[in-house]
Amino acid sequence: MLNVVMVVVVSLVAVLVGLVILGARRWDSETRELRARLESACVPVRPQTVDFRELQELPAPVQRVARSWLLCRYDTPAHSTWAKPSTNGKPSRRIR
Repeated sequence: MLNVVMVVVVSLVAVLVGLVILGARRWDSETRELRARLESACVPVRPQTVDFRELQELPAPVQRVARSWLLCRYDTPAHSTWAKPSTNGKPSRRIR
């Protein structure tokens, strides 16, 4: 009787170990496929050029703010610091 119990326990452990290994392999392969799909769908977040004609339909105050922000954004290197415009008359703080 003890031999039968041992065979059943060993068989269950072997099945569980096999399922864990199978699950890990499947997880890895599906993760690789998902990463490949994500990388193939990757596109640049922001355009390389700005067309200011697209702003003509906006109200004048919005155009001014958008132009100043876009000019600052595209004319300076990404690693440089720039001053945030002050809205309350106090000195502006630097943003990195």
